[in-house]
Amino acid sequence: MLEGLPEVTGVATSYNLPYRGASGNNVHIPDDQRELFNIADQYNCSDGFFELLGIPFIDGRAPKGNLEVAVDEKFVARMADFTDWSDGAVGKQVFITEHGPVTEDGIPYYYTITGVYKSYLIGNLQGVDPRPSVMFHGEIGTDYMPHILFKVNNPASLPAVRAALEQTLEGWDIEIVSYEEAMRAAYDDSKKMRNTMALGAVFSLLIALLGLIGFIRDESLRRSKEMAVRKINGATTQDILGVFAKDIMKLSAVMAVIACIAAFFVAHKWLEQFAEKVSLNPLYFIGGALLVLTIVLGVVVLNCLRIARANPVESLKNE
Repeated sequence: MLEGLPEVTGVATSYNLPYRGASGNNVHIPDDQRELFNIADQYNCSDGFFELLGIPFIDGRAPKGNLEVAVDEKFVARMADFTDWSDGAVGKQVFITEHGPVTEDGIPYYYTITGVYKSYLIGNLQGVDPRPSVMFHGEIGTDYMPHILFKVNNPASLPAVRAALEQTLEGWDIEIVSYEEAMRAAYDDSKKMRNTMALGAVFSLLIALLGLIGFIRDESLRRSKEMAVRKINGATTQDILGVFAKDIMKLSAVMAVIACIAAFFVAHKWLEQFAEKVSLNPLYFIGGALLVLTIVLGVVVLNCLRIARANPVESLKNE
């Protein structure tokens, strides 16, 4: 089917996909009746699954038989709490609940571990499944594996892939989804919240700047006589600008410090919902504060130039 298409470079099937999460089952080992721990059961996958998703094996290989299983590195680390696997996990036997078969006496057939793969993200960064995971072998056409994974050279070839699937799986509902887009869609709510907060910050800054412009104009009218006297006594345009900028920038600097501290704690709280976080470098907040202070200073200077260049005689006449 898909393997024969020149546009397709890899094909595999699976019962589950990592970003969809996982159900749980319990682990037993021979000669031990305890249920040792719970795992994120990924169920079955066909040959080529690990290669297609780029999941490397640390030891051994992928399962190929009905009584073979692959486990991740967290599984091996967890098993060290119950038994000695210092010589490696490959070749050891385990039983996973819900997975048969069992003998007529109810004694389970144990699965042989054929490989240990590198642990990968199950779920998403807002809901990571921390449990060890396992993966069983599945046969196409025999085991239920509803997800067909394939990789193409060019997205433009997807119509040809869809046509091949519809011809082979006639009567089935087929939905082709980009794995990358599906992963991104998992964070849609967070992106909407981020965009809303960013838009709110921009509007808040604009409102603050409009208020600042009004404040400067009121101050210029109130202090017009003072500025005129200063100019008559030899004050330059730079001196007049300094009188306005000094007081406003002092207040702005204090508020910028308070804003940086508040933004740091809000950002830290926001990142708590993610399992993996970026580091909150203080330089980001300091840089943002300096940018806002620069904008404020620019607004002050532009609005004060008219006052600083005005004829002092006219200002005194108005008084």
